[in-house]
Amino acid sequence: MQRHPAESLKERDDVYEKQIQVNKVIIELARKYQVKLIVANDVHFTNEGDADAHDILICLNTGKNFEDANRMRYTKQEWFKSVEEMNELFADVPEALENTQEIANKVEVYELNSAPIMPEFPIPAEFYNWDEFKTKHSEEDLKKEFERYNLNGDYHKMLRVELESEYLEYLVDIVRKNGIKIFGRNSGKD
Repeated sequence: MQRHPAESLKERDDVYEKQIQVNKVIIELARKYQVKLIVANDVHFTNEGDADAHDILICLNTGKNFEDANRMRYTKQEWFKSVEEMNELFADVPEALENTQEIANKVEVYELNSAPIMPEFPIPAEFYNWDEFKTKHSEEDLKKEFERYNLNGDYHKMLRVELESEYLEYLVDIVRKNGIKIFGRNSGKD
């Protein structure tokens, strides 16, 4: 179940009133088929105060004017709500809150303490000479540059990442110089 009680009348009618109708059916189905009911909140930004910035971002991403009555809008309720906020919002369905907490309690917490796993990208042989490239990048310099990435001093891996970075910079430079369109947008020449 979700509840986004929008302050705007349009979003209240378009979203929240429909959520009330759908939630009623969801509750009936959950009880009829003895399926556990859970609650969720659609999250698009971190804090409640970020709603207006998110609204503007939607305009930028969709290329719409802020004043356009038909542009995409959210309810401004899509922040990462706290347990307390969710408990208040769904106080009338405590079993759904308990079921949601049951799922949260099953999440295993562990630390991801490993080096980044990166695929090797094919780089045309005419772009580089491996022996020459190695002379330009000493193991000591690369260790200093990459120590924060936890590559465990693997010189070959650091060299490969450095080569891929240089190749990516080369490709970006070509795109900029030629004004090539990416994702429907002109890359510009800056």
